[in-house]
Amino acid sequence: MCIRDSGGSNVVNRKTPLFSLYSTAAQNHFYTYVPQMAMSALHAGDFLPQPANGTQIRYDGIGAALAQYTAYPTNTCGPGTCSNVPKAIALVHSTHVNPNGGADLVPLYRMSYRCGDELLTNPPHVFNPVCTPNPAHTSHFYTTDELTVRYYTGYYLNGTKDLSNPGTGYKLDGIEGFIFPTTLAQPSGAVRLCRKYDATRDDYVLFPGAGANGQDCSATTDGYHGGNYSHLVGNTDWIGWALPASASIGPTQTNNPPTASITSPSNGAQFSAGATVTIGGTAYTAVQVKKPTRGGMIAVSLDKV
Repeated sequence: MCIRDSGGSNVVNRKTPLFSLYSTAAQNHFYTYVPQMAMSALHAGDFLPQPANGTQIRYDGIGAALAQYTAYPTNTCGPGTCSNVPKAIALVHSTHVNPNGGADLVPLYRMSYRCGDELLTNPPHVFNPVCTPNPAHTSHFYTTDELTVRYYTGYYLNGTKDLSNPGTGYKLDGIEGFIFPTTLAQPSGAVRLCRKYDATRDDYVLFPGAGANGQDCSATTDGYHGGNYSHLVGNTDWIGWALPASASIGPTQTNNPPTASITSPSNGAQFSAGATVTIGGTAYTAVQVKKPTRGGMIAVSLDKV
């Protein structure tokens, strides 16, 4: 579940933290708006992908502590010294609806990779030289651009193979919330969500824009684990507008619980043993439905399923 702001079924969107974590062993930043994903990453060996060489990696929270979300429901971090305090670099939104009106928000796609995945494409991609000194390396990449997803994964968003693109070994995990697109004028209270790359680590970092207007993405580190994140991806150092982690999440939402009903077969219907029975039904919810994918969640905003 996500942490959302403002109560009531008429709320058009909700804010939720983009939890931020880093694995020293994997040299990898990971960001998610799903608390359960973050909790899994805090425990060694639980969060996928894990390295192919059998090393069990875990992540530690980085970023700002959240005044309105001070601890995960269960302390899952370990083994070793670690913290159960949630941390985030920004707030994202839970659906595509623009809370200010106007153009829709764009999905923040998350992709993942581990050493060796680049050799599973057809034809095999170039071997990743980072995997020689660190076979436990994994990587997560974030974008709002569908063409970039196709380049990294070799697949369209619907799972159809892109025959013109073999991919680079990354797999699409899902959507990690929604942010304001770069084509919009800077929304009130928002800052740029910067994205940079460290070629030595083969690691991508997200961080909020600095400066008086939150538009400065010139930093070469997020300030927590060093590195030299000086490279751009797609000739840009930012991918959209997000709210800083210090922004208010808002009060607990009070949406009505979802309802479900079976429409067929009718109540009391009888069937012969071994018969194939097709069950039809409807489900209604005032909030978003999440469909699990490999290592993540695809979020879909629906009123009727």
